[in-house]
Amino acid sequence: MKIGYARVANHEEHLAHQLDLLVAEGCEWLYTDNVSGVNPNKPALDRAIEEASPGDTLVIWKLDRLGRSVDELVAFGARLEAKTLGFRSVGDDLDGAPGLGGEFFKLMSALGRFQDHARQERGAAGTGAARGRHAMEPGAEKLSAEQWRAARKLMEGEG
Repeated sequence: MKIGYARVANHEEHLAHQLDLLVAEGCEWLYTDNVSGVNPNKPALDRAIEEASPGDTLVIWKLDRLGRSVDELVAFGARLEAKTLGFRSVGDDLDGAPGLGGEFFKLMSALGRFQDHARQERGAAGTGAARGRHAMEPGAEKLSAEQWRAARKLMEGEG
């Protein structure tokens, strides 16, 4: 059975588009939340997973309906795997058969770590290049000796 889940962050957003899409995908049951993506508590999503049977498929519009971070998505994948549920994200064109959802989210986690590592390496390379140009030399003087003496006199009340 296909189970649909839709979420909007506030009352100004509308569920209609997501619900139409989920019905078109053949979802027999629909669950909706009206909570911010930052909020980890999504009661309808929890209920959908709890009431699903092994072999069912949870269908969503896009991954961002589930959470805001790779860690949240990986935890979600573990929940699907524990219940042997399938997964489909229509807008992202992702499909995971029951039992494979967890593997998909593990791959996603690895890609997230890869991206973080690459970002850190680029940052370190940029810092190294700047140091090579003496742009960030540790302990580099920001004031000339004369400016330092004048500032010190002012701080000591002699200026």
